[in-house]
Amino acid sequence: DLDHGSQPHALYQQLLQSLATNGTLVAIASKNDPNVVTQALKRTDLRLEASMVFPLEVGWGAKSEMIDRILAAWNVAADAVAFVDDSSFELEEARSRHPSLVCLQFPADPAAALELCRELRDRCGRAAPSAEDRLRRAGLVARANAESERVASGTSMEDFLAGLNARTTISFGCRQ
Repeated sequence: DLDHGSQPHALYQQLLQSLATNGTLVAIASKNDPNVVTQALKRTDLRLEASMVFPLEVGWGAKSEMIDRILAAWNVAADAVAFVDDSSFELEEARSRHPSLVCLQFPADPAAALELCRELRDRCGRAAPSAEDRLRRAGLVARANAESERVASGTSMEDFLAGLNARTTISFGCRQ
């Protein structure tokens, strides 16, 4: 609302929602208590739907380590990602580990926040997303869920393959 100066954050969230809807991957790296973030993402006044965010990296470790896990989950290099934070310390810590990462500071000034949104739109937006763009996040989430289930079940890939009781036949011969 106007009294609390939340318009820049709402505009930023709307931009992220629009980008995510069109296939841009959006993740969260937050130094916070996971329960607090989970509850915050359930708020009905947010402009970014929690389902549009993957992965969600929350804890008290270095943000660069969170970014490592996000890059691995997305299977992309740091130069394909923009990292936005309101802390210059966090931006520099991330940049020290990932020099090719685009690091952008979320400004306190509302007018500068509008410029940040323009820059992100120009960097990440697509005029016409492909079908693959729209499916990418769902595929990554499904893969992560399957891996979590496999780990939770205690089944290793070797155990899975052994359980198939498969046989391979190799024949060396000439056919005429």
